[in-house]
Amino acid sequence: MSANDVYIHPSANVSDKASIGAGTKVWINVQIRENAVIGECCILSKDVYVDYAVKIGSRCKIQNSVSVYNGVEIGVNGQISDRWSVAGGYTWMDSELKDNGYVCSVSSRTGCPAPGVWIVSPNNGNVFPNTPRHAATLWTTYAFPFGLTVGGGASYVDKQYGDAANSKWIPAYTRWDAMASYAIQDNISLQLNLQNLTDKIYFTKAYASHYASIAPGRSATLALNVRF
Repeated sequence: MSANDVYIHPSANVSDKASIGAGTKVWINVQIRENAVIGECCILSKDVYVDYAVKIGSRCKIQNSVSVYNGVEIGVNGQISDRWSVAGGYTWMDSELKDNGYVCSVSSRTGCPAPGVWIVSPNNGNVFPNTPRHAATLWTTYAFPFGLTVGGGASYVDKQYGDAANSKWIPAYTRWDAMASYAIQDNISLQLNLQNLTDKIYFTKAYASHYASIAPGRSATLALNVRF
């Protein structure tokens, strides 16, 4: 196989309308949809899913079971004044289960009783699990002239489903954080970080079973930073 060859594993499902760059390797059970563009010398590992019209650059590696969708990401970072800075970001993800396989139309504890009762999954078209449609962050800091810097901000994450059927989910949440640091001298500073200021109860990940991961409550860390 020459360096210009494209390798596609026999189990992969690659649309004939997708564009695959020279030297790219497409491995087991990878799905690449119509109008997707994959650059040169990429590696798409086992069970990767690339959605319609997604564009991926050259010389990249996508790990096992990663799904790549179209979306929008906007970031801002700037100075309102010499001492006041602001940073923020917004992400929009349009995720959808395009092909969730087949399911048995007859309920049975021992498996599908006959080969003729398989139907297309009713979950096709649902939102992909643990993929929030909207997410945003905003953070600002102000540096006083006597060595003190204070900051605060918020993070927002939209509702997330835990299963392909979209029957289990965790609600959207907003978390507030803050910090303060003091420069004792040029190379030594003391910094206090406060997370989840309101001690909000929220969840970070939903599962297809009956549980979800709960986030830590209010916490504080104090650090002495020394630069050599």
